Order: sequence, then C-alpha cells, then structure tokens
Amino acid sequence: MSKLLIFNERWCSGGVESLWANILAYSPESALEIVIAVWQKETNIYDSLLEKKNIRFIEIGNKFITNPIRRDILILKSLKKCFNQEKADIIHINVCNAIGLKYAKIARKAGCRHVVVHSHNTMIEHDRFKIKLAMHHVMRFLYAKQSVYRIACSTEAGEFLFGKKKNFEILKNGVDLARFTFNEQMYKVMREKYHLSDDDFVVCHVGRFAKQKNHTYLIRLFAEIVRQRMNSYLFLAGEGPELNAIKDLVRELKLENKIYFLGTVTQVENLYFMSDAFVLPSLHEGLPVVAVEAQATGLNCYLSDTISREAGITKMCRFFSLSEDLGNIAQNIVAGAPLKDRKSAVLEISDNGYSIKESSRKLFEFYRQILD
Repeated sequence: MSKLLIFNERWCSGGVESLWANILAYSPESALEIVIAVWQKETNIYDSLLEKKNIRFIEIGNKFITNPIRRDILILKSLKKCFNQEKADIIHINVCNAIGLKYAKIARKAGCRHVVVHSHNTMIEHDRFKIKLAMHHVMRFLYAKQSVYRIACSTEAGEFLFGKKKNFEILKNGVDLARFTFNEQMYKVMREKYHLSDDDFVVCHVGRFAKQKNHTYLIRLFAEIVRQRMNSYLFLAGEGPELNAIKDLVRELKLENKIYFLGTVTQVENLYFMSDAFVLPSLHEGLPVVAVEAQATGLNCYLSDTISREAGITKMCRFFSLSEDLGNIAQNIVAGAPLKDRKSAVLEISDNGYSIKESSRKLFEFYRQILD
C-alpha cells in the first residue's frame, strides 16, 4: 500500500485543520496509508476522526518557540528525520507563505517522488519591518523551479505563493452540505438555550483569536451594531493568543452582557443556524472555510474586502472595506434582509463546487493518478 504523509507546522482548531478533517472524513477506505505529521499539536478535537480512519499522527516537536530562526532550524532538522524515516510515496505540505517551500526541498532530498505544495494564504502578517515579506519573495524565487505539484485554495492564494506565471490547481475548500443545511428545529433549540427571542439580532464569528482575524475591529463594529439595534448579541467561537486582550476590550466597552465567548465549538453549524448574520473582518485569508460554512446555512455574510472575492459564493455574501465608516457597515448589517428559504443556500454552494465530498474525491483521484 502506498503512503501519504500530510505536513502542517501547527495542528490547531483552525481553517486548514478543519478542511483536512473534512477531506479525510470522506477519504476512500484502504486507498492509502495516511500519516499526519506536525511540529506542534494544539488541539485534540479531531482525534476521534483520525482514530476512526486509522490515520497515524506524529508530533515531531512539542515546543512553542518564539525565536523564528531557532524554530525553523529545529523544524527542518526534525522534518528531515521524519521524511527519511517514513519514506512516503506522496508528501502533501500545507504552507501559508513561500518560506515553507523549503519543506518541499527536504521532501525531495528524502527521496519522495511526489511532493505536493498546498497554498492556504494570501498575505504575510506580523511583519512590521517587511522582513518576512522579503524572505517570502526570496524563497519563492529560489524554489520556483522545484519539481512539485502545486495546489491552492483560491486563485489569489496560488498567485501569492507560486507567482502569476506558474500553473497550479485549485482545490476548493468544500463543506459537508448535509451538516450545514439549515435546521429550523436547532435554530429554536439554540435560541432557547441562550434565552433569545426571534426578534433578537444575533451576529456570529468563527475564528482563532489571532491578529489576522481582526477581533478588535469586530468588537468595535459590533458596538456600532448595538447602538443601532439594542437587542443585538455577538457569539464568538474560537481560542487563541489574543483572547484575553479581546475580553479586556469587551469590558472596556461595557459589552459583557452582549457578547458570548464560546471557546472551541465542535458543532459550529448550530451557531450558524441560530444567527442572523456572520461577520468576518480578517486582514487576509486564502479562502476561509468558515465563510463557506456560513453561506451554506443561508446566513447573511459580511466579509472584509481583504478576503479573496472567490469566497463570495452565494448572493447572501457581501464585502466591505475596513476603512469604511463603522456606522455605515453596521447599518447595512442590521438592515440585511434574511433569505426566505435558508435551506436553499446549499444548492448554490453545491452548484459552485463547494461540496466536501467532491473536494475529497478530486484530491484522492489526483493522488491515484500521480501514483499510477
């Protein structure tokens, strides 16, 4: 049996991990021996799925190292050892910028014939002095001629990592359409759980508490929403390093009774079902899985225009500028007319190719073809 090794630097409750959990849930039985290797594991929410699918999990490091140079040296050393020991037929490497292309070189040196590089992002973050951006361009140039298969979640993500003149395939960030079809009964259950009436206006957001997700902006935007509609509530799903700072901001704005911090949510669809609007003001994204999920449930979705326009799959998705007046954005969100039949949204999602069953089928068919 051929072996597939999937590499992520971090394994957390983020969009990339959610996508892989969904892809692997629909992977064909006994097609490949599958191994996931990560530098650092931060969540166990996918453990039961991996066990069910007989997927082996390797944590090649377990330390949080702030010094990027030391961290890269240790990752490269550990990854070289891992690739040499596993001797995988296919190594699928998930990266967010071109600095990660060096992992592909290690895979090739380890003797792997089929190396796949998968782009999930469109921008460098936390880069005050533009050092990471410079390194990104240098690495993209140095590794441009590597013999690898190139995959991206969107056109923008592909061009960011590989360049506009490089060929790459789009693998759409599909979702489980059955799971995210609007459930009216669960809408009622969830509203009752939080003592909300049908007249209350519920806004939701799903994402790690990290600078990329722009929670500070989201909280200030929600403060404007409350000024325009007092019976508004915000539900935040996720964990992350910025969580305590955001809680401090909520207290500063005296919104404690309006905002719910849910932590990691395993049945995120129920959050979408009970909500009236989904807001994602990220500073950058490849193609966020959560935006596809929210649209599938028939929600009005509001995304910052720093997110790839390819994320706007349904007519219920609208983009706004982060430089626009907060009051105007809030007014548009509050005034958004709901979809009459929220169950119909999954048809539009399916018609545009965002079914996870189809994404998984295409990826494993691709693996089969390159192994033949």
